[in-house]
Amino acid sequence: MTTVTQPDLAAAEEERRRALARVAEIYALFAQDGRDGPRMTYDERKPFIAEIEALQARYYELLPPVQLAVCPVCGTPLVQPFDPWGLDGFWWLETRVGPKPPPTACEHLRLLSGAVGLNGRPPHGSPFDAANPGPEVPYLIPALMQAAPSMTAVISSVPMRPGYTAYPIAYYSAEKPEGAPVLPWWTRTRATTRSGPGGFGWTIATQPWDFALRPWVEQGRVRWIDPQDRTRALSRRAPSEFPFADLPGERMQQVIRDERRQLVPPPHGQAVDPFTP
Repeated sequence: MTTVTQPDLAAAEEERRRALARVAEIYALFAQDGRDGPRMTYDERKPFIAEIEALQARYYELLPPVQLAVCPVCGTPLVQPFDPWGLDGFWWLETRVGPKPPPTACEHLRLLSGAVGLNGRPPHGSPFDAANPGPEVPYLIPALMQAAPSMTAVISSVPMRPGYTAYPIAYYSAEKPEGAPVLPWWTRTRATTRSGPGGFGWTIATQPWDFALRPWVEQGRVRWIDPQDRTRALSRRAPSEFPFADLPGERMQQVIRDERRQLVPPPHGQAVDPFTP
């Protein structure tokens, strides 16, 4: 995959903006189709669909690779093409994501989730789909932490262009959990697990969140990367110096579209319906 170098970031950001604007125009055209005249045929739509696919592919080529975590088991960095320029990009969407490239990571990675603090800035998302960046502050999924004896969460922070702060939360374990998540993306609201061949386990969408991080840190179950550490190494500081506890911000799920933010209560252990899409 083609990536951009540091001096090209300003140009990449501008090209990204133009690509997203063009995709928004096409989706607006589709939404208007048939209201003032006959609907477009499939053959008439095909060139627009092909253009969207090409723009999505180019969008991901423009994203800078960012180290989001480090494996506490083997020390392998988790590197991911990441969109630091806004929540309106395909990277942050749930359904119209396009060909999102997987992270470069080790076999111990179990799930990548996260949070995004708006830091008092206005929300700005895509006009054609919702972004699900998580709450504004880091959290844990206790059910996943308890899925393997060595399960450890690694929390870091990444500044974003609008003045937001992204908080990647990567889960690692030396042994594979019995019900391993099958969808390791923090911008998706669903990630199911399997309890056996063909068996239905539980879903990330219904598992309660825990915002009380200090007890987990004191147990050694949470590691972190210091925000000012340019080497992006796991911190060796004392648990009392953990920088991501008690941060200000909404402890609710954020759903952001256009200039609107909807706050949704976090999961509370509701019944799982395996037939719900």
